[in-house]
Amino acid sequence: AIYRENELKKEYGGKLTLIIAGKDLEKYAGKLSIQGVDSIILLDHPSLELYEQVAYTKAIAGEIRAISPQIVIAPYSSQGMDLLPSIEHEIGYTLVTYCHQGNIWWKTPGGC
Repeated sequence: AIYRENELKKEYGGKLTLIIAGKDLEKYAGKLSIQGVDSIILLDHPSLELYEQVAYTKAIAGEIRAISPQIVIAPYSSQGMDLLPSIEHEIGYTLVTYCHQGNIWWKTPGGC
C-alpha cells in the first residue's frame, strides 16, 4: 500500500501519514523509517494486542477523524477487508474496494 500512497502523494501533493495499531509499539518507534512517509502514528493500547474488529475500528476511525485526510489507503488483506467497511461506516466515508494494485481506498467528503 505504501507504494500507491507515494504515487498519489507525488500526483496530488500533501503528506503521507502511516497509522500502526497494536500493543507495546513504543519499542519500534525509533526503528520505523519508511521512504516517503512524512509521519507515523502509533496507536498503542492493551486492547489492540490481538486483532479485534471493534477495538481496531474505534482506534483507527478516531485517528482518521483527528487528522482528516483526503484519501485513506490500506493493504488488501483479510484483515483490511474485515476492518475497513466498519471504519467506513464509523466515519461516513465512501469505500472503494479492489482498486489499483490490490489496495482499498476511499475519498473523504470534499477530498481530492
